[in-house]
Amino acid sequence: MTDSYASTGLLANALQQLHAHGTISLTGRPTGPNERWRKRQKTILLVFSIISMIGTVTMITGIIVRGTVGYLLLVPLGGFVMFVGGVSSFAIALVGGAQRSRVRADLQPVVLDAWGIRLRGFGPIPWGDVGPPEYRRIMTKNEPGGMCAVMPLTPVGHARVNALPVSIRVLVGPKPYLRLDVPYLLLPGIEGYTEADVIQLFGTARDMFNRRP
Repeated sequence: MTDSYASTGLLANALQQLHAHGTISLTGRPTGPNERWRKRQKTILLVFSIISMIGTVTMITGIIVRGTVGYLLLVPLGGFVMFVGGVSSFAIALVGGAQRSRVRADLQPVVLDAWGIRLRGFGPIPWGDVGPPEYRRIMTKNEPGGMCAVMPLTPVGHARVNALPVSIRVLVGPKPYLRLDVPYLLLPGIEGYTEADVIQLFGTARDMFNRRP
């Protein structure tokens, strides 16, 4: 409840500043889908680490009872479980390391002004290139069927974004699973704001700046 009131106060201040000064800069944080994926990744890493430990203990137990039937069963079984858990943990850790650049991009300032949207280290994306913000269920690689806060790209915006280098397009996202183009702008996370707050902020900014000549 307290967090909800706090985010509502931040949103009200942001809207007031936007109307008064025509620009606002806010602190970015990981987006909702990326934050949820990172939490699942940590859970999976913990599970495989525990599996690896169980395999290690099983193999050590087998070595202790060397000379018995248990030795012939526990050592290979423990070694196999330890190997599977260790390799899986290493692979997940590598994936997490590869995503650090995306985390750093998410922490970049979020700037809204008459020129457009700056976020995750790129921009501005003109307001005419995006439609109204909305929640949409999008099947992505990391979050199949997950709900994302997005702004659909207009035909002009779609052409501009998908003409960018791949290194930039992956920051615009999300890219639907098994689809080559990027049809949406994934709204950023903003420190202290809920996804609903971000949608309201971007919707208000788009309406305000799209009316300007």
